[in-house]
Amino acid sequence: MHLFPRNLNRVLVGVVALLLAAMASAKTVIVSDIDDTIKMSHVRNRMDSISNARRTKNRFEGMNSLYHLMLNGIEDSKIYYLTNAPGWLMKRAHTKLLANGNFPEGEVLFREKESSDEHKVKALREIIRMDQPNRMILLGDNGERDIAFYSQIREEFPEVEFFQFIRIVYSPSDYDEILNLESGQMGFVTPLEIALVLRQNAILPDAQANAFIWEIGDSILNDAFEDGDRNRPKFFPDWQNCETFEWPSIKEEASLPVVSRVYHRVTEICH
Repeated sequence: MHLFPRNLNRVLVGVVALLLAAMASAKTVIVSDIDDTIKMSHVRNRMDSISNARRTKNRFEGMNSLYHLMLNGIEDSKIYYLTNAPGWLMKRAHTKLLANGNFPEGEVLFREKESSDEHKVKALREIIRMDQPNRMILLGDNGERDIAFYSQIREEFPEVEFFQFIRIVYSPSDYDEILNLESGQMGFVTPLEIALVLRQNAILPDAQANAFIWEIGDSILNDAFEDGDRNRPKFFPDWQNCETFEWPSIKEEASLPVVSRVYHRVTEICH
């Protein structure tokens, strides 16, 4: 009498194949918007947005370092830059901005034929279909429609774990069309808050995250909140209105004193 089926080896091979397939698809995909997320574009001001369009050094400080931190600290991760800007108009400037700013290499997805209401959602669906991630980190801003696009894609793919970070650069007191954050979305004004949340959720290793938080925290505290050279990277451009920003609920903040000082600095600027 056989205690095990004769085709046990075949069964085991099948199980191993399934496990390997699951491991192959267990990846993290990072998707970042460009304008007003990593580039100081001021899209809500027509004159500023036109003059900033061709600038290739006017980036938000620290986002390049954050993206390198995520790619180095999160196993099996990759990054896309997803913008609603038409490729025929902004491909050269945006590509140069990423290169000048030392952002990690990743495919840049411009809008070509789709309307501005369709492009980002279609692109996100295609990324999920191709890469089959188990986790997505989405970064955008509240200047246009990232809030709605990211919320929609999260509803369409409940099997994917989403972390959604929205830069707060505008306020409803200035523009009626500004969208409020949806459930599961977190506002940010510096990359430090993102690192804190990812560290707390055990997505970033403590040692790497803490080193980044110390370094970027000192830079934030030394950043001058003033108008000046528009090509100089900044944490806080003079036109930013972040009065609706709420500091994330983070445990054990006292373990890094710099976090408390940055919290007070950000609160002072935004409120």
